[in-house]
Amino acid sequence: MSLPHLRQLGSETIIYGLSGVLLRFLTVFLIPIYTRIFAPEDYGVMSLIGATVAVISIFAVLALDNSAGRWYWDTEVLDDRKVTVASWTWCQLTVSSLLALMMFSMADWLGHLIIGRDDAGLYFRLAALALPLGVLGGVINSWLRMQRRPWATMVYALSITLLNILLTILLVIGLRWGLKGVYVAQLITAGVATVVAAWIMQDWLSPRFFNWKRLREMLRFGLPLIPAALAFWALNLSDRYFIEFYESTSEVGLYAVGGSIAALVAIATGAFQLAWGPFAMSIHKNPDAKQVYATVLLAYLWLACLVSSTVTLLAPEAIRLVATEQYMGASTVVG
Repeated sequence: MSLPHLRQLGSETIIYGLSGVLLRFLTVFLIPIYTRIFAPEDYGVMSLIGATVAVISIFAVLALDNSAGRWYWDTEVLDDRKVTVASWTWCQLTVSSLLALMMFSMADWLGHLIIGRDDAGLYFRLAALALPLGVLGGVINSWLRMQRRPWATMVYALSITLLNILLTILLVIGLRWGLKGVYVAQLITAGVATVVAAWIMQDWLSPRFFNWKRLREMLRFGLPLIPAALAFWALNLSDRYFIEFYESTSEVGLYAVGGSIAALVAIATGAFQLAWGPFAMSIHKNPDAKQVYATVLLAYLWLACLVSSTVTLLAPEAIRLVATEQYMGASTVVG
């Protein structure tokens, strides 16, 4: 692996790593608040709704984010890159809006089927409204990474996350809105992110750049990846439904808190993954690309195993630090 490539990947990973540390800190900052206001059952409700929205989002995205990266790096022509981004964005906005409408109309049924609580329908409605509003926020994050602008990516992500946390504190603690406050905060944050992204990317998102031919090509590339995305969701999130079915929503809450602590591993792995995608695509034509890919894989595996082992050993202390005594059972699932 050449030194210039190593330095470039290393510097971008460090920037994304710094962003990951700050984002994870801000996210973990909410755990002590949630665990002192919400019972494990309420935490379980949030986890189950989050898992449901995640699987719906797979069909909203249609793996076009992967296709966009492939077509973006396939050309140096600016207008052609705009065609790729605009076609992806308008398709995802349309599909997300349709899915959100379905989810909104079925909210009460989903609430009773998945959670079994009368108030769950309201939370599903609020989550449905946030689904299309979250599209441009995801697009601009990918767009900034494709442009190899890690600092801009970090500033944008941190600003949106901080806004969501401040709104959550205001609505949940200040106004005592409970779980409703969590989802209203997410909805407002998504709306702000949409406005900011639309302003920054206005020239890239012009409808005149939308192209049916490009979209069909991108869908042919992306749709076969959906089963992989569903498999990833099944491995990482479907377990919530099994726990709720065989145990209780409270157990789901404990599991979710443990998962939040385990997600600290994402500070290391997530930073690398954010930097790796655009970097790997940008060097795919270089003669030493295969050697770069092989070397990076080994380094990634060693680091991920080291961080995972450390977090597992320190799990009980981490739970005591961020949660109350009723959540101590969460430490057994961190590993």
